[in-house]
Amino acid sequence: MLKTLKRTGIPVGVALLPLMPYVNDTDYAMRGLMQACVDVGVDFLIWDYLHIPNKRHRNRVNELLGRIGSYPVSYYRDVYGQETLPNAAYRQERNEEILWRCDSLGLSPRLPHQLYAGRLKPANEAALFLKHLAFRDATQKRTHMANMQRQMADLIYRGEATREQIANIPGWPTLFDILGLQKSLNSWIRELLCRPDEPDRASDERVVVVALLTAFDTQDSVSDQ
Repeated sequence: MLKTLKRTGIPVGVALLPLMPYVNDTDYAMRGLMQACVDVGVDFLIWDYLHIPNKRHRNRVNELLGRIGSYPVSYYRDVYGQETLPNAAYRQERNEEILWRCDSLGLSPRLPHQLYAGRLKPANEAALFLKHLAFRDATQKRTHMANMQRQMADLIYRGEATREQIANIPGWPTLFDILGLQKSLNSWIRELLCRPDEPDRASDERVVVVALLTAFDTQDSVSDQ
């Protein structure tokens, strides 16, 4: 079915849900499954872990995992503890491994931006774009960057983000384009350079802004030709 959809030009993704510790998230299982995705030509891969909603279900799920898995029940108790998800350390290790395999195989982890570009409200599209960037940064232990992106996603979604705040986020050119801010970029940079209320702006910051202004002026000149 996936190959048929791909042949007709329909984007295809695979959702690995739920990932169950020591059952279907092992290196061996993931290696075969992800290679099969590549062979089919899927566009992206998403995954999440088995949720155990409450204590009433916990013992039953742990016993079930113990029966279908290769490890004692105590392993699953240790992984989940009293939480609804596997503990953060376990998820981090698995996420790192799956992301590494995605990158090695050329699979996109999460929906690629080009598949939903222009199909959502601009604020929703920008917020989703940032949250996907945040997932990668968090998985690769760039925690501060991931937190910045999540916070900016929330601000944009609520319509509270300023142009200056957006410009301080990696990926800002794409965000400017999504939100319709690209055309006013040059005037905004000139405004930064000429503010009378900030005569002591650091010289290195001015150099960066001048470089940006020069680059975009050059781009505009080429486009005009």
